[in-house]
Parts: sequence; structure tokens; C-alpha cells
Amino acid sequence: DASRASHRVFNWVKDGGYPTYPINPTASEVSGCKVYKTLDSVPTNFAVVDVFRKSGPPAAEVIDEAIRLAKAGKGVKAVWLQLGVRAPEAEKRARAAGLLVVADRCLAVDLREQGYLPPLPPGDPHAHGLASKL
Repeated sequence: DASRASHRVFNWVKDGGYPTYPINPTASEVSGCKVYKTLDSVPTNFAVVDVFRKSGPPAAEVIDEAIRLAKAGKGVKAVWLQLGVRAPEAEKRARAAGLLVVADRCLAVDLREQGYLPPLPPGDPHAHGLASKL
């Protein structure tokens, strides 16, 4: 759904030149990119798992999958839980497994603030909305 924040953030990060692999068990394509059903089905290593799931058990399930992949040597170094997403017990497990955990923050906003993504064009309706949620 192109109106969802997950879609916008995916595109901003992808368009910023970062390798991105959308995961969705029901979709086959997002913004011209193949969608993988699970994290484990991505055919290459990746460092960050950006989570756009509901807080609690849905987010914890993704975090636990990221921990398994990290332990299996798949390159996972961090779990990023988007704005409003928390799973405190799973976050603790990820930290204990040596992963960096960032929770309740927008990856695209933080990348922009650090200069890793270009700023949104003047007048873009998302520029103010995302930044104001930090």
C-alpha cells in the first residue's frame, strides 16, 4: 500500500542508494523490487532489519528471526523498530545476542538528520510530519 509509512520509508532508503529487501508474506513486488516472504528467504546478507509491525508479539517475532539470522552468520547487526513499535522483552534478547537495537524511531528521519539521505524537497508533506514525531 503506497500510502503507508513503510512504503515511503522503504523508497526513501532504497532511493538513497542503500540495498533494501522488502519482506511481506502476502506481496510479490514493492516499488519494482521483489518481495521476500521471510527474512531468511533473502538470498544475500544484510545488516539492518527495519521493523514495521505492531508492537508486542508481531514485532517480537521479527526480532527473534533477526537474532536467529545473526547467530547463523547472515550479517544481521541491528534491529530498527519504527515509530510506535516496541517489544521490550525481544529487544532485550536482541541486545543480549549482540545486536544494536533502536526502538520507536524512524530510520529515514535519522538517516536524513545524519546526512546519509538527502533532505526531502521543500514543501514535501512528509518532511514536517515525520520530523515532528521524534
